[in-house]
Amino acid sequence: MALHNKSHVRILHDRLALHSMAKIDSLFHNINFLHFFFIIILCSIHFGFHFLDFKLLLDKPQNFVDAMLILTSFDAYHYAKGTREFLSILNTPNFSVIYNSLSTFPLLSILAGILAKYTSLNFSLSFSSLLFSATFAPIMYALNYSTLKLLAQKRYFSNLLLAFVAFIATLIALLLPSFYQRVGAGYFDTDMLLLTLPLCALFFLLKFINTEHFSSLVLFAIFAFLAINWHNGIQNLFLLGFLLFLFVEILLMIRFHTIPLQNIFLSTIFFVVLTPSPLCLAFLIALLFAFRFYPKGIWLYFGITLIYSATFGLFNPFISQINAYIFGSTQHTETFIFTSVVNTILETSPTKLSVLISRSGGIFIFSLGILGFMILLYNVSFAFFRAIVMRKCIKIPLLYLSLFLLPFCLLGIGAIQLGVRFSFFLVPIVSLGVALFLLFFFAKFYRYLSFCIVTSSIMLSLSLMSLNYSIPKPILSAQEIIAFKTLDSKLSPNDFIFSWWDYGYALRYFTKAQILLDGGRHSGAINYPIAKILLSDSPILFYNFSLLLAQNLQNTPQKLWNNLFSLVLEHSNTHNIQDFLESLSQNYQNISLQNNAQVYWVLPLRVLPLLANINTFANLNPENGKPINTHSIFAFNTENLQKTKIHQKINIYQDFYTQEILQYSKTPLTQINLGKNSFLLSIDYLKSNIIQAMLFNHYPLCTQASGEIVRIYHLKDKKCAESQAH
Repeated sequence: MALHNKSHVRILHDRLALHSMAKIDSLFHNINFLHFFFIIILCSIHFGFHFLDFKLLLDKPQNFVDAMLILTSFDAYHYAKGTREFLSILNTPNFSVIYNSLSTFPLLSILAGILAKYTSLNFSLSFSSLLFSATFAPIMYALNYSTLKLLAQKRYFSNLLLAFVAFIATLIALLLPSFYQRVGAGYFDTDMLLLTLPLCALFFLLKFINTEHFSSLVLFAIFAFLAINWHNGIQNLFLLGFLLFLFVEILLMIRFHTIPLQNIFLSTIFFVVLTPSPLCLAFLIALLFAFRFYPKGIWLYFGITLIYSATFGLFNPFISQINAYIFGSTQHTETFIFTSVVNTILETSPTKLSVLISRSGGIFIFSLGILGFMILLYNVSFAFFRAIVMRKCIKIPLLYLSLFLLPFCLLGIGAIQLGVRFSFFLVPIVSLGVALFLLFFFAKFYRYLSFCIVTSSIMLSLSLMSLNYSIPKPILSAQEIIAFKTLDSKLSPNDFIFSWWDYGYALRYFTKAQILLDGGRHSGAINYPIAKILLSDSPILFYNFSLLLAQNLQNTPQKLWNNLFSLVLEHSNTHNIQDFLESLSQNYQNISLQNNAQVYWVLPLRVLPLLANINTFANLNPENGKPINTHSIFAFNTENLQKTKIHQKINIYQDFYTQEILQYSKTPLTQINLGKNSFLLSIDYLKSNIIQAMLFNHYPLCTQASGEIVRIYHLKDKKCAESQAH
């Protein structure tokens, strides 16, 4: 009897096990569960790896100030300030104040401010990037799967296989250095949704063309609007894609003498969202209501949007970007020529193909991605021209997706000339390309499908394991932030701080003073006077020009600050720049400021390696666009020269020593050895105000100097001319 009971229990146990396995098997054959399962894994990997990176930051207390993580980019402090201000508005009970403030803050600051209200400002600034960038996983997965599904219609591939390929391709996207390094903890920048929003728009564009559902059109319009307002650079990518879209539609119209109505709907939406206008959102909502309730008026709506886009300058942002990044070595104003800032920024300076490949997954993944995307372009182009030749008006949804992804691909590859930051836009191309290449590979060797899946998975895993990552570290040191906060305790909102533009956003976040230069206001025209002050050899000019700039800032609206130098020159009653600068170098002048405003120069020691960049602005003659001095030499960290035996004279100071090189070069050079760093510079750099003030303590009269890691110079404006006479 006992034996019978045991066998009965065993049979029951086996039946339950089989039933459980059957349920699990049915779950994995449920495609919606499969999608959910893969997306959860992708997000878990994303959070897991970035949490490990954050633990590395936690191990070093110097990465935190007042228990808050120091952010990892200068631009982050621009959005951080907006977040802090929007959070304070959210805490007010007045809804109208909150509503009216929405248009004054970047979307990132609004989103992070809402998160901060329900968590904390510290949490929002530290982890917004990590949280919001996780949305890239589901949209990239959805786009990969939808594309694979459309391409695999003529050949049997199970949903499980397509979902697995989409999963692998999306995992690669998440782990590409060009994406991974820009979305970690503390990287509080627009990159967190810079790909998610436009890819959402393109996903729903694909859905609308394929299904013609009105809801897909609405979602496309919403995400396109959000993407462009999140970062105006997306406007240029969408505009290029839209021009390709129009070109294809014109060819179809010529061949078939008709245009599908759904494409007219899309064109009308594009004309609205691509045009920079304060009326964009209201116009877009009205247009969608018109589509829904009276679609027969589509041609009228199309005509109205054409007038709208022509009125508000559809191509203006695109033209300005071309001028900045392609023809941007100099900046031309109405009167003068200045150095453009584009080529002085590391991330927008030309790079090597090897760097682009490394940031895009290495030679294997990069090659698969580009080949796969080329396969997509070939397939849709072949289908399109075949339809043209055979006069068959067929629907090719992937053709339109390709048209809008092509600018992303071109911009990503253009990173070789435009700078490594643009390799970010190659991430979806590589991901989609890998997915398509795997599909093509599996189709060619379908008889050996299992072996192909295992082999490709192993090779891709090994490629990912070989990638090198450089995780962004805090952009400021704790000592620098403490110095900024200490200075802030002495400031009023009427005071002015001058510094190089890299530190502008951080100074604006940590102090209450008015800041001239920052990451958004750093054109050649406004950089020129600051660079001229720093690189001039006259401490008198340092004093006079600084106070004169502050005086003019008090009388100039902020929207005109980019033209500050021209306004100062105009008020001086001279149009000759050299005469103007010489007049400022003669004698100390009494330049009074309103409201007892004070002027400070804030120069962290870390600004010294930027001297060559700063000099590119000061060394250009604005009247003819030619360099003033062609023999300037500045090199940072030249350790090899310390070991070279040459004729030299050594001068020892309190914190550093100099080596004057008497032979070895036609241009007299001095090597300054400051701690672990070395500066090799010519005489014009050596005599510059920034070197003389920061290293030799030779600064203007009526100036109070303080600080070590951050040098702070307080320029007094009380009768300095009289003190000079005494």
